[in-house]
Amino acid sequence: MPTTKVVDLPVHTKIGQVIASVHGGPIFSAVMCDTVALISLMTALVTFVELQVARNFVEAAGTDGFYIGSKRDEVQLIRSSTHPINPAMYRLIRFHGPSRILAISSPGKDKALNNIIYAALSRSSVLTQLSLAARFLSVMWICASH
Repeated sequence: MPTTKVVDLPVHTKIGQVIASVHGGPIFSAVMCDTVALISLMTALVTFVELQVARNFVEAAGTDGFYIGSKRDEVQLIRSSTHPINPAMYRLIRFHGPSRILAISSPGKDKALNNIIYAALSRSSVLTQLSLAARFLSVMWICASH
C-alpha cells in the first residue's frame, strides 16, 4: 500500500487535523510521528488503499498546497513498499465505501479494558467485525466514507 509523508507540521498538530485535510480516496491508516527532536516539527504518515490516490494527493498538495495552520506543509510519496492489505479488508474498502479503519491489538490481559472496548464498539452502528480472544483483541471498525 502506498504511503505518503507530510512533513513540517506544527508541533501541536493532531492526527485528526491531518485526516480531515486529506482528500481523494480511501485512507488505510494515518499516524503522527514525533520528529520534533530531529527537525523541530511533526511528521504524519498517511497510507492509502490505492497507489493512484496517493499520487493524486501528492500532486494536489504540490499544486494547491497542504496546510495545517498558516504554513504550507510538504507532502512526499514514500517510494518503499509498505505492508500488504488483507484481501477481505481491501474488498470492503474498495467496493463497499468505508474509508476509515480503527485497529486495536494486544491491549493485554486487562479484561476490564477489553470489556470497555467491546461495549463501546458494540453500540456503534458502523461496527462490521469484532473478535475477542483471551490474550488478543482484534477490532476492525469500518466507518462510512465522507
